[in-house]
Amino acid sequence: MTAAAVSRWWTLTAADSALSYCDAMNSGISWGTWATLGGAIVLEVMATLSLRASDGMQKWIWAAPVGVGYLGSFICLSVVLRQGMPIGVAYAVWSGVGVAFTALLGALFFHEALTAKIGIGMALIIGGVVLIQASAQSH
Repeated sequence: MTAAAVSRWWTLTAADSALSYCDAMNSGISWGTWATLGGAIVLEVMATLSLRASDGMQKWIWAAPVGVGYLGSFICLSVVLRQGMPIGVAYAVWSGVGVAFTALLGALFFHEALTAKIGIGMALIIGGVVLIQASAQSH
C-alpha cells in the first residue's frame, strides 16, 4: 500500500468516524437542543466561576453574574428537557462537562491545582457521560 493510499484510507476513516459520532450525538435530538444544553453549561460555569471570584459573596459585584448564570442555566436545562432529551443524558452532559470546564478554567483564572488525579477524574467523568449517551441511544 502506498503512502497516498494510506493517507486516503486514514482521511476516509477519520471522516466516517466523525460523521458516525455526529450521528450518535444527534440520536433524534435536534442540534438546537444540543446548543441549548451548551448554553446551560456555559451559564453554569460562568456562575460558578463568578461565585469563586466573589470570595464567599464578599465582593457583591459578582452577585449578579452568579444569580443570572444559575437562573439562566436552569431555564436552559428545563427547555432541553421539554424538547425531549432524556433527563439522565441531559444531566450527565450538563454536570460532567460543567465540572471539567470549571476545573480547567479555575486553574487558568484562579491558579488552582490541576493535578494528574484531577485529570484522571475528569477523564472518568467524560467517559461516564459517553457511556450514558451510548446507553440512551441503544434504547
